[in-house]
Amino acid sequence: MNKDEYIEEARRLIAHAVEIMTPEQVGQWEGVGAWQEFEPEQTPDYEKLKEGYAELDKIVHNLTVGMQAALIDAHHNGDKSGMMWIYNALEGPGNLPDINDKWSCDANDYWLAHKTDPMGPCEVCGKPSGIMSGGHVACCREHLDAAKQQMRIDEAL
Repeated sequence: MNKDEYIEEARRLIAHAVEIMTPEQVGQWEGVGAWQEFEPEQTPDYEKLKEGYAELDKIVHNLTVGMQAALIDAHHNGDKSGMMWIYNALEGPGNLPDINDKWSCDANDYWLAHKTDPMGPCEVCGKPSGIMSGGHVACCREHLDAAKQQMRIDEAL
């Protein structure tokens, strides 16, 4: 099973676990001391869930060690050598970024647009957002202030 298959299986198992929980089990999570009463081992597919989490933990660990190795290699052999670790880690499973992507000219914009939980476009300029406050999203503090000011103007009208 490759990395993507492990992740998909873990997502499926988590979704299944949520579906099979009884209202009583859900209610136990809401009370003080509920975790002492809840016995996850009694949940169907508990072992599969445990294995899925273990595999995800390995994936995160290996990605972290790979990035650490890249920094060590860059320190001893130069930046280009270190970046080969990153390139090889992405190329192997076919995850090299599209250099023609709308946000590929700026690494931070690319990150904000493609991470697992993007905030959406800046209300002022449409770039990927990295700031959220008061229900507004923006790419920078200046645009956040402008969005809030526009909201006050709109409310006054």
